Amino acid sequence: QTSRLTMGYTARDLARLVRETALTALRTPTPADPLDPPSLPPLTLTHWNAALGVVRPSQNVEFDTRVPSRTWADLGGFGTIKKRLQLLLALIREAHPGQMGAEGDPTMAPRTGLGLKPPSGLLLYGPPGCGKTAFAQAIANESKMNTIVVRGPEVFSKYFGDTEAILRRIFATARTIAPCIVWIDEIDTITRKRGNADGSGGIDERVLSTLLNEMDGVQERPGILVVGCTTYPDRIDDAILRPGRFDQLVYLPIPSRDDRDSIIRALARQHPLAPEVDIPQLVDATDQLTPAYLENLFREAAIMALRDNIDAQVIEQHHLNSVLETIWAAFKADDRFQTLLANLVTFRTSRK
Repeated sequence: QTSRLTMGYTARDLARLVRETALTALRTPTPADPLDPPSLPPLTLTHWNAALGVVRPSQNVEFDTRVPSRTWADLGGFGTIKKRLQLLLALIREAHPGQMGAEGDPTMAPRTGLGLKPPSGLLLYGPPGCGKTAFAQAIANESKMNTIVVRGPEVFSKYFGDTEAILRRIFATARTIAPCIVWIDEIDTITRKRGNADGSGGIDERVLSTLLNEMDGVQERPGILVVGCTTYPDRIDDAILRPGRFDQLVYLPIPSRDDRDSIIRALARQHPLAPEVDIPQLVDATDQLTPAYLENLFREAAIMALRDNIDAQVIEQHHLNSVLETIWAAFKADDRFQTLLANLVTFRTSRK
């Protein structure tokens, strides 16, 4: 377990980590006879985990490598998509035995003999608020792989060639600390279709070319999974979507009734509801709403309940109804959302 938690650590990093673990143990108060000479208490996993929060691997300090704590259990609904992603992680786990994963997890059972290769790229796309970021966080956490988080708009630099250099450093770091996930949020901002006359001076094409070269290198050296998230897959250059780069395209749609039921019940565990709240009726009343809208519904209803009574312990039906009216008014006024949905459906149909 400790070896899996220290991927990317050099020998010097490990020495610092052991020293910090010992210091953490010494700082932990223990009952002892004041006349006894000071001694090092036994080192425990608690001390080790505390030290891990202090000593970071020197191979990846340049980029955001914090692994999100989100799990599959935190994600309501979308059971079929969860199973598909779990199977993809199983293929990666099989390619790196002993380096990843929770033993005993049936979704991660070996699949030797099927001739399947682990994917090198996964694109999560869908309407805003449908859980792309949440799923990417769960993938990063559940895979037990090192993770480098890249936000597309933040990669761009005003200096010539700097953006391409940043991408090359990201993938060089990923190769060093593999197995590793490179998670690129808003990937459409750095993979725009070539030939657009947008006055970019060719920077988009240079950045895209660099990313294509790096992803081709991933094929030659397995152990890196590129996870992209986007609301605008139709803006992405076709070259990046070819097999061998983004092998898997996963659409996160507007939740179905069963999905909403699961999401609402998960939210109800976090925000207790009054006994009179009719969950099936609430599920029917939230048709077409995204998980983000549902989360906002419960959050605003909880705030409203506290405004009514600072000692409130539950959300009542009238709180939900009042917030829902406001949400529906905003939803119906957003014409762009329906246009975006139509574009996503067209893209998904073209990829079948």
